[in-house]
Amino acid sequence: MDGCNRAQALMLDNGYSLRFFNQSPPPPKARSFELADDSVQYAPDRPGDVKHVKLVITLDFEQETVRGTVSTTFSTLYEEIKTISFDAIDLHIERVTLASGARGGQAEPRELAYIADGKTLLVTLDHPYYYGEVFTVNVEYHAKPRTGLHFIKPAPEDPTRPVEAWTFGQPRYHSYWFPCHDAPNDRATTEIIATVPGHFLTVSNGNLLSITDHGETKTHHWRHDVPHATYLISLVVGDFAVIEDSYNGIPVNYYVRPDRKDDAHFYLGKTPEMMRFFSEYTGVEYPMSSMPRQWSSCLVAQWSIPLLPRTASCCCSMSGPPSISTMYPSWRMSWHTSGLVIL
Repeated sequence: MDGCNRAQALMLDNGYSLRFFNQSPPPPKARSFELADDSVQYAPDRPGDVKHVKLVITLDFEQETVRGTVSTTFSTLYEEIKTISFDAIDLHIERVTLASGARGGQAEPRELAYIADGKTLLVTLDHPYYYGEVFTVNVEYHAKPRTGLHFIKPAPEDPTRPVEAWTFGQPRYHSYWFPCHDAPNDRATTEIIATVPGHFLTVSNGNLLSITDHGETKTHHWRHDVPHATYLISLVVGDFAVIEDSYNGIPVNYYVRPDRKDDAHFYLGKTPEMMRFFSEYTGVEYPMSSMPRQWSSCLVAQWSIPLLPRTASCCCSMSGPPSISTMYPSWRMSWHTSGLVIL
């Protein structure tokens, strides 16, 4: 064993020897990727399970503001809770009320005390709620969001830019335009009732239940009954041409700028074939009741609504079909509804 530092031998009687092997050196330490001031991040607490989120809002395109009421239904997870909190960044809270009492029983709206510090809205409930009890909190508010909900309109550098509004919640931007549990560790069904200028169309999660005409404005009622993470809530408002298509009896509608209607089939027309491919590849038919594809100013797929960029960048090009990343999550999330990553 001379000249070897990996083992040593101990000679025993009768020609036997005992060898001791040195432990292998530790592997080199992997390079750390965190920044110097990074800290460990944990999922926020969930004293109540969010069951349903209902937004009743009005968009003001001139002032670029949103005003309305968000009603959040909770099912108590802790043994007892006396307060409930919302992420609410730079929102102006006007009033907080209790809409329904324990176990879902209806009650007259009851004023609730609250504290808003510009980042969090802490609401004191009317009495302690125990595990499994259900209650709904209404928050009336208004805001001029700096992110999360975006308004665009013509500008000197781009006079052809359309007038639109669109949301982008990934990873945690929705709390800039409505109070919510803005983290992907909870999932809920959602409902958006949006009042917008009468000549605009809206695209949102789920199914369009109704449109109420008020003359200069219209109220669009959307509802999605598949639970999903908050950041996947989506709303697009604008002047669109609608091109109707279908796959296996499922409506496939394309919402495009009116001046791009004639060439929309070049970059959206292969959608039914893509749906057929994923249905055959996964063995699961398209799990939603419709497939709206919207060519707007958004950059990422939201739950049940693949939103594609207005310009030829990021997700797809003008000469090719949309990226599969805007469609495949409808299958992947339908299996476990994690709402975590869009590939």
